Amino acid sequence: MHVVKVEYCKAQHLNAVHFSRRRRKAYANQFIPWALLCSIGLASLESKEEVKENVLLHSHRLTVNLAEEIKLPSPLALRLTTSTGQQFLLGAAHRPFVDASQAINFTARPSERSGVTLTATYSGREPLFEFLGE
Repeated sequence: MHVVKVEYCKAQHLNAVHFSRRRRKAYANQFIPWALLCSIGLASLESKEEVKENVLLHSHRLTVNLAEEIKLPSPLALRLTTSTGQQFLLGAAHRPFVDASQAINFTARPSERSGVTLTATYSGREPLFEFLGE
C-alpha cells in the first residue's frame, strides 16, 4: 500500500465517526476538519498484529518526511490516502491515542536526506479502519 497523502485533525473530531468493527470500515456522520500534511514523497506504514494475554493487539507505525516542522494537535488522528484512492483512519477519539514525534535531521552528506521526519504510532485493540467518507 502506497500512502500518497496524510491529513490530520484533533482526535475529538472522530466522535462523529461510526465504526463498523466487523467490516473494519468507518463512516463520518458530519464534516471533519482535516488539514493536509505537506509531505515529501510517499509515507511509510508498518502494521502488525500480535496476541498478548489472549488479546489481539494491532500496532501501526507511520513515517512521513515533511518539508518543515509543524505544530500538531494533541491528541491526534490521521487520515491516510493510498495511491488507489482508499482512505484509512489511524487513531481514535478515545484512549489509546496516536503518539507522534518529529525529528529534525541535518546531514553532513548532500546525498542523504535532510529535513523533518514525523513518526506516528498507534497500538491498541482497534485495527486500521477503511474510511468511507463524510
